[in-house]
Amino acid sequence: MRDLPAFAQEIRNCLKNPDLDCKDLVDFLILPVQRIPRYVMLLQDLRKYTPSSHPDFTPLQEALVKMKEFATNINQMKRAYERVAYLKDHISGTKDLEAVGRVLLHEGELRSKRSDRSEHILLFNILIL
Repeated sequence: MRDLPAFAQEIRNCLKNPDLDCKDLVDFLILPVQRIPRYVMLLQDLRKYTPSSHPDFTPLQEALVKMKEFATNINQMKRAYERVAYLKDHISGTKDLEAVGRVLLHEGELRSKRSDRSEHILLFNILIL
């Protein structure tokens, strides 16, 4: 936008004008995430109003199951990402926790059989903390 001052000014004007209902980039980035639950609700409604004898009933049911699994996976990945971001902010020396391809697999207490000591362990796909 530095090279296009007129364009940048137009964007600023748009964002300031409440009548235009201009959206910020963050508003658009959340849209794909919001679609998944909407698809689940749409498929549930379609199944509800589709007779079980209809040829599309079984594929509709299968699509609903797959979409619910997909939504669950997205939620789990989001929670794991949020947990890693939290850990990065609260544990010193962990700035690279969010590296591409690094996945938090498990978190929990590890107890030694030789002593009563236990450690909180973070198991990533390529590292143990």
